[in-house]
Order: sequence, then C-alpha cells, then structure tokens
Amino acid sequence: MAGRIVNFEMIIQILPILYYSHHNSSHMALKTLLIAFLFCTATNKLPVSNPTAAEININPAIQDTLPPLHTLKKREIDKISTSFENQTISILLKSGAKYIYHPMDWDFEDHYPSIAKPIQDSLRNIEMTFTRVEQPPVFPGGEEAWEKYIREFCQIHKKEIGKQKSAEFEVEFKVHLHGQIENVQVIVNKDGSLLSKLAEDAIKNGPLWVPAVQNGRKVVAREKKLVKIGL
Repeated sequence: MAGRIVNFEMIIQILPILYYSHHNSSHMALKTLLIAFLFCTATNKLPVSNPTAAEININPAIQDTLPPLHTLKKREIDKISTSFENQTISILLKSGAKYIYHPMDWDFEDHYPSIAKPIQDSLRNIEMTFTRVEQPPVFPGGEEAWEKYIREFCQIHKKEIGKQKSAEFEVEFKVHLHGQIENVQVIVNKDGSLLSKLAEDAIKNGPLWVPAVQNGRKVVAREKKLVKIGL
C-alpha cells in the first residue's frame, strides 16, 4: 500500500505541470490523461499489479486444506521432511502440492492401517511422549466424573464381577493430543484375572481424555490411574 501512495503523490505533482504546459505538443492528450486519472481516483479503479506470494507471505504451494496423512498414497509422494524441533512433517507431492503438518494434525495418524510406510516411519521418529508434565492428562469432568463412570462400568459388568472381592489396580496408558488412549496395561496387582482385564477395559472403553499440557501446548503423555473394580 505504501508503494501505491508514493505513486499517487508523484502523479498528482506531475500532472498539473503537464496540464499547464503550453509548449507540449500533446497538450490535449495530457488533458485527457488528467481527466481519466481523476475519474479513476474518484471511483477507486486505478489499475494495480497483483501482489506476489512473497509480498503477502503466503507459500502458493501450501494448500489451505490438509488431507489426512493416512489418505496420502506412497506413489503420490515425492519427498518427506521432518523437524524434530518444531514437531512438523512436510510432504511434497509429485503434483507439486506441499503440505505441512503440525502435531495436532499428525498425532495418531500412524495408527491407521492405510498409512503409507514412509510417513509412518517419519512420524514415529519425531513423536515425543512425556512422562512428566505441568498439567497431566485428566478424565473429562474430573475425579467426580471418574467415580461415576467407574461405578456405572462395574454395574454394566456385574455378571463378570459376580461375588468376587473388590480389587484395585494401577493402570498405565498413553493419552494422545485428541484424547485417544493406547498402550493400556495394569502395572500394579497384575494377576491376569478377569478383574485385572476389566480394569484395563475401563480405560480402553472410556471416553476421550483431556490431554496433557506442557509449556502451554498439548502433548502426548503417559498417565497412571488407580482403577477399583467391584460392586
């Protein structure tokens, strides 16, 4: 915009001189030019050049909409590059399209069976899993909601529980950026019993968790939870 203003000022300064110049053989043509200029200024229709991608800080090769990583075919991919520091993966297709994926875009994509092997390998090379975080993952609604959920879970499975004595199990699992759960396993009081399996199922089959937060951003983290199974 600054460049356009400079041009206006230059033209405004020059045109009156040209208009009142009686020694110029093109006096009438210049008068016509001045009238046209004033009209265009009033109607805001002055021709301007289109800004380049560099001028508006947009890479024309990067698409507005990211296709899910698991939908990209190996035969379509020209180059894959990753940044462990920025936690990004860039995909350049043979068509020339370029996509940049941030953690919220690519997390958990490697779990899809359709994911291309080169993409899967790249994701697993940059994925970070935290064991200590500022804000650990939490069950949606907090502890009160968890207690309600586990009571209802035990009621649903009351036939399997039967008259067995209540037992408490410590379960470890991983919480992803959108709350998905994986790698669920009992780590304390693991006896292979039905109650032990139900403790794992309570985590596996529950709602999405609220992910962990570190340095103001969501991160993948391991969590441990005491699960009491019994009626």
